[in-house]
Amino acid sequence: MTKIAIFINNLAISDGVSRWAQQLCNKYERGKYSIDLYVLGEVDKNVDFDFGNVKIFPVRRSGKFFIPLAADIKKSKYDVAHINTHYFSAILLIVLVFCGVSKRIVHSRGETLIEDRGSNFLRRYLISIFRLIILIFSTDK
Repeated sequence: MTKIAIFINNLAISDGVSRWAQQLCNKYERGKYSIDLYVLGEVDKNVDFDFGNVKIFPVRRSGKFFIPLAADIKKSKYDVAHINTHYFSAILLIVLVFCGVSKRIVHSRGETLIEDRGSNFLRRYLISIFRLIILIFSTDK
C-alpha cells in the first residue's frame, strides 16, 4: 500500500484547495493507497466535507512545531508527499527530505502581496531562497 501525505494551508468551505483535497480523498482506491491530510492553518468549523477514511491532522504552527511534525512524518513512513501551500513549502520540503519521503510533489502558491516590489528586501530575498529550495528538493512540481 502506498502511503500519501497531503499538506494544505486551510480547510475552509470557500477554499478551492480544500475542495480539491476532499474530491481526491473520496476517489482514491482504498486498498491501494492510504492518505493522511495535514492542515497547516485554520480548520473552518462549518466544513462538512466528507473525507471518507482519510485521517485529518490539524497542525498548530508555533515556534517548534516542526519537531513533533517531523517525528510524526518519520513514524508514518510516507512514500509520497503532496504539498499545496505558499512558499512555506520550502521549509516543509526540507523536513520531508530528512524524514526520508522519496516522492515530493510541490504546488507552491505565490502571494502577490509578498512578491510585490513594495515588499522589503528581506522578504523578497527569502522568497528567492524558498524558490531555490523548492527547485532543488522537490521531485515533481
